[in-house]
Order: sequence, then structure tokens, then C-alpha cells
Amino acid sequence: METVTVTIGRNVGDDPLPADQWNAFTSDTRAAVEAATLDLWAIAPYKGVWKGTTEDAAIFYGPLVDVGEVLEALRQRLAVLATYYGQEAVGLSVGTGELVEHFATDVPSVEGAR
Repeated sequence: METVTVTIGRNVGDDPLPADQWNAFTSDTRAAVEAATLDLWAIAPYKGVWKGTTEDAAIFYGPLVDVGEVLEALRQRLAVLATYYGQEAVGLSVGTGELVEHFATDVPSVEGAR
């Protein structure tokens, strides 16, 4: 299955977006990713670094509806959001996701798996 990861950061230059704008940016990005995916598997805040400056950041991950027009629409929407919120760029990664299944029998202990 094709999956998409989108990452956004809070700073505009060295200054963070005000809280209300960061919350709106996060919400608008989530809506954009939700429109392009079957389901959001992960949404997580983290501390990112852009050009040597630490910033609040968020990541969104899920399976794409399809790779053609939906992916291009997501790119366009992310570009609009980057412009609107004063961002230099928004991270986008598209790839093939996989599920790694458990062992059917004789499962080693956690200690044995290390």
C-alpha cells in the first residue's frame, strides 16, 4: 500500500507562530491529509529542527486513497498552507508501507529478540 507522511513546523524564521495560528495550521494540515488518506494511522507532535533552529513540529501518517490525482491535490493544498502560514516548506514523503506480522509459533521472549 502507498503511504504518505506529512511534517510541519511551527517557526517562521526564528520565531514561532502564535499558538492560535499553530493550532489552525495543525488542524488545516490534518484535514488535508485526511482528505488524501483512507485513515490517519499516526498523528504526533515532536521537537523538530529547521536550518539549525529547534521548533515545535507535527507529523501525520496514513495510507493514500490513490497515488494519482489525490496525491497531486495534497501537494497543491500543502503548498497553499505553507504560503498562508508563512512556511518555507512542508515535508511530504510517499512510499510503500508494509505490515510486519508476528511469528506464527514459537515466539521468542522479548529478551530473546534483543
